[in-house]
Amino acid sequence: MVNIGLIGAGRRGRAHLNTLKEIRDVSIKAICDIDEELAKNTAKEFNANYYTDYEKMLEKEDLDAVYICTPTNIHIFQAIKVAEKGINFMLEKPLSLDIENAIKLLETVREHKVVAGVGYQSRYLSIIARALEILSENKVSMVNAHYYWTVPIIPWIRKRELGGGQIVDQSTHLIDLFRYIVGEIESVYAAYSVVARSTEEDKKIGFENWDSYALTVKFKTGSVGNLSGTYALFPGIKDSSGIDFIARELLVRYIHGSRLEVMMRDEIIVYTEKLNPTLEMNKDFISAVKKGSDKDLKVSLEKTFRSHAVALAANKSAITGKVIDIDEFISKND
Repeated sequence: MVNIGLIGAGRRGRAHLNTLKEIRDVSIKAICDIDEELAKNTAKEFNANYYTDYEKMLEKEDLDAVYICTPTNIHIFQAIKVAEKGINFMLEKPLSLDIENAIKLLETVREHKVVAGVGYQSRYLSIIARALEILSENKVSMVNAHYYWTVPIIPWIRKRELGGGQIVDQSTHLIDLFRYIVGEIESVYAAYSVVARSTEEDKKIGFENWDSYALTVKFKTGSVGNLSGTYALFPGIKDSSGIDFIARELLVRYIHGSRLEVMMRDEIIVYTEKLNPTLEMNKDFISAVKKGSDKDLKVSLEKTFRSHAVALAANKSAITGKVIDIDEFISKND
């Protein structure tokens, strides 16, 4: 039996709980949230103990793994504490708001040899597996991605100093798929806008962020890519997020979490997604915990760390106006 604790019982925490109850040999033992009523009610639903202080939960409970689903500006420090106690964890993305703390977490995980996963669940989509299979036989020349969105639903994400901006908080999923399918990113250049959402109406709802984002990336394979994102739009836009993978005489169009369109001169093949990627990710994580190794875990911290580094490097590029070499960005802060 794998005994689980949860820190942060909000929207994403609930998504994990709903899938964990479907996995054999998993027992949800403890729920922690600063909202006592939420912690108590959620714990009651899952027949678990509740806490409002995660450090007390770690002291009192015998846990095999902890899911960490709290805001970005605090969860990196919680993950470090969990790893220092030798407890395995699944951490929601993004890792952190700065590269130094992300590196500290990576070093702590290596030191204490815990299984560490990061919530890049898109790697578990069946359409991504299909894209990977197709493109492994065709050299990708270019990727072109977009993420069109509106003001974030969660208030704290609207603030740049708490959420990091759309590239760090949201489009990081697309950056991760760039790496997963095409290969390592060598450098990034970015420019951001504060034109669309600088109105009094936006200020009243707490929007204090960049509103549009444009990135150019160069891969170590020689491929090139673009990613554009925005908070300037409105909900309900059809195919609001996705990636075009372009090879010789081939366009593989990924519509985020939904379908894959494979376009050739004389044929178009469409694949539709049917899996729950969060469930598949959690099955993989629980399996890794049982084995005591994240070597085969698709979303291990080791495998996904650079996705977060690229997003943070993009922010630095937008602020400084410089092209950021990813290896140098990481090594200078290591």
